[in-house]
Amino acid sequence: MRRGELTGLRWCNVNLTTGTPNSKASRRTLPLPDEVVAVLKAARKAQAQEQLQFGPGYGDADYVARDATGM
Repeated sequence: MRRGELTGLRWCNVNLTTGTPNSKASRRTLPLPDEVVAVLKAARKAQAQEQLQFGPGYGDADYVARDATGM
């Protein structure tokens, strides 16, 4: 992925298991090595912990790439 694509990627568009897209036009397959899946899962877990620590002011965006304040 290009940097711009990654910065706009939302968790709702990431499927680390199996599943089908909503439409034929949205079918994009990106092979993910096990190491990348592990990193993405760790990032998701870290973001959940940051959200708990930061509290109500934590950003509500669903972006994969964000800072410790959720922005």
